[in-house]
Amino acid sequence: SLDQALTRNRAQVDSAIDRLYADGMTDIAAGLIEAETALQSSRPRTGNVPVIVVLSDGYHNGATDLFATAERI
Repeated sequence: SLDQALTRNRAQVDSAIDRLYADGMTDIAAGLIEAETALQSSRPRTGNVPVIVVLSDGYHNGATDLFATAERI
């Protein structure tokens, strides 16, 4: 799920990161797909480069092929 919509507000981003917690079951590919969707649905400012930052507690253990997803994006 998307924990924080795209924003220019650093305090909101910091707060969203602070709310994260590690509990296993990391589906990194699903996170990449969610990030891609968020980037495609926004209108970037002129000159901005779309970037995806991955934060993980470890091993990808989702059903979706992580490397195929990353290559596609």
